Amino acid sequence: MVRLVYTGDRKLRLIKDSKRRLPKNFREVEYLESTGTQYIDTGLKGDLETKAELSYRYATTSSVSGSGRIFGSRTGPTSNGFAIGTYSGIIVLNDRVGAYFSNANIGEASTKVSTNIWYSVIISKDGAYFNGTKHTYANGSIVSFTTPNNLKLFGFDNNGTMGYGRVQISKCKIYKNDILVRDFIPCLDASNVPCMYELVEGKAYYNAGTGAFSYGHTITPVKYLESTGTQYIDTGVIPSNKKISAQVSFKLNGLSGTNTSGIIGSSKTDGSDNIQFSVYQSKWRLKLNNFGTYGNNYDTNNHIVKLNTESGTILDDTVLTSTQYTINSSNNIPMYLMGVSYNGTVYPSDDVYTLIGKIYYGKIWDNGVPVRDYIPVKDENNIGYMFDKVTHTLYANAGTGSFVVGSEYKDITRFLEGE
Repeated sequence: MVRLVYTGDRKLRLIKDSKRRLPKNFREVEYLESTGTQYIDTGLKGDLETKAELSYRYATTSSVSGSGRIFGSRTGPTSNGFAIGTYSGIIVLNDRVGAYFSNANIGEASTKVSTNIWYSVIISKDGAYFNGTKHTYANGSIVSFTTPNNLKLFGFDNNGTMGYGRVQISKCKIYKNDILVRDFIPCLDASNVPCMYELVEGKAYYNAGTGAFSYGHTITPVKYLESTGTQYIDTGVIPSNKKISAQVSFKLNGLSGTNTSGIIGSSKTDGSDNIQFSVYQSKWRLKLNNFGTYGNNYDTNNHIVKLNTESGTILDDTVLTSTQYTINSSNNIPMYLMGVSYNGTVYPSDDVYTLIGKIYYGKIWDNGVPVRDYIPVKDENNIGYMFDKVTHTLYANAGTGSFVVGSEYKDITRFLEGE
């Protein structure tokens, strides 16, 4: 396992063993993409104690074959099925005709397939979570079963006949009895051949179909991303009516406007419905709803800020408190990192601007559950992104210009989720 231990000066310490890390000659990529004939044989059969977790995006809204299924296996149309895919442009969380878990079905998610959305699915005997919404079983009894053929990734084994869907997959985990048995990471091997490297076994899984996978950007960790004042990240995290907490490691290079700088947050209306940490008139500022608290004058040292909508904010060892923490339900504006969103744009006044400085990492929790875990990375073209380890997704600059990219970390091939 590679474990990255952050210290105050941002140096990293490596803890290794033979598994749970990528070999040095493998390069992590954003995703693998099937063109309609490629698939991975997971080596596992589906049964009552199987749970699967996928992050994926469709490359086309049209099914390729086998109703565009992207994961699973079944005996026939009415028995022993474990599947995720599409049917007639609708996302299907299991077999459309109710074969999941021997005639106990969840049914369709009633969501039109889009090529612009990353979907997250967790499916098990307890139901299925689709982009955070739980779907429970609609009919039938859940009984023990085993699929006759192995579960396939990027495709679907229909009693020995393969069906395919054109899809990009960035993450796949499979559990048996709640024990992780497959943890697939999209990669290029030493010969630049696309594969899924499996961290539990410590081996690469290659295309079992025809043709070749295509793939997204390469992911190389760097020490920081630096904004010159017009670059920022739209996290997509909506704070309304939620218990949000965050942690950001940063360093300011200077201020803009009337001595201001935005670090993280969002605001729906001017002066209210805020959740933000920033600098205003040269002082550190916490703002929750319309309640602002000011700290000492800002400086250009390295800092870690911990923002909690239930208990306040800690900047290093200094506590900033507020008379109100609950975020109004009307704030449905995504939070920005390296800035503060105002109705979905960079704050347009002298109140808060984007960051001028460096970000080393950023984390966001919703009611204690990690929803973003960002590290700075670069791609094959030296373009900077924030890579979210939770969803295995690259977040690009949402502003203008380009991030300044820090130097690479040497001998580090994988930042493990949650470390």
